Amino acid sequence: MKKRLTASVIALIVGAGAVHATGMNTGSLSGWYEGAFHKESERIAKAAAGEMAGMLADAGMFVLEAGEWAEDQIVSWTETEEQRAERELNARVAEIRSQLDSTAARLDTELRDGIADPRELEAQIEADVNRLFEEILNEH
Repeated sequence: MKKRLTASVIALIVGAGAVHATGMNTGSLSGWYEGAFHKESERIAKAAAGEMAGMLADAGMFVLEAGEWAEDQIVSWTETEEQRAERELNARVAEIRSQLDSTAARLDTELRDGIADPRELEAQIEADVNRLFEEILNEH
């Protein structure tokens, strides 16, 4: 009797499940699935859009910071190069002044000693000036 009662209960449950399954529209299950899929797709798309916006903002900040860094480096390099060029020019000016002073002193000594006649003096001055110009032009 117990076996019969158990078999009857199982048959009743299986039958009720079958009746319920045949009464359910197949469209409603696929509709639920499509709706759930659509909702989940929207949720994932919103999350991805939020992440993408964050990444773009971060990338924009990186580009701005990189641009500022590059500008600082260029300004620093330019200032350094300007200072170096100014030092070199000042050194060259001092060297040329020294050479001119030396030449003027030598010529003055030669004039006082009466060694150089005016033509020799003129030729020496011209040679010294030409030598200085040649040195300056050869450097640049």
